Amino acid sequence: MEPAWIRLSRDDIADQLPDVVSSVIPVRLDKPSRDLYNTIREDLLNAIGEATQIMGTFDLFAYYHGEDHPAVSKARGKVMARFQALRSVTAAPELLQISADIFEKSEGKNGSEYAMQLRDNGNLNVKSHPK
Repeated sequence: MEPAWIRLSRDDIADQLPDVVSSVIPVRLDKPSRDLYNTIREDLLNAIGEATQIMGTFDLFAYYHGEDHPAVSKARGKVMARFQALRSVTAAPELLQISADIFEKSEGKNGSEYAMQLRDNGNLNVKSHPK
């Protein structure tokens, strides 16, 4: 007899799960980290604006479950690259530098083109963990 996998949904096991506890933990960023965060935030807002022009509205769920036109895919990639970069600034900004280096060394096959753009524009001068 072969092993079998049973796929259960969250609703199937809801009574066995602990309550969700949400916390907001403020993170004080140093000036270089704050500047980088604000640069990425502005880029993200611009990318969302561009995506809105292409699609007429911006709904992240619909974005991932709708048409896969090349212009939509490119806009989606720009938005998500910036979301990820924004998260990295508050968690581990050194990953942006690593990703930029990987993108360059792999000739665009791996890593992040956006991180490389940030680096090349002199925005990745954050050397330490912001926490």
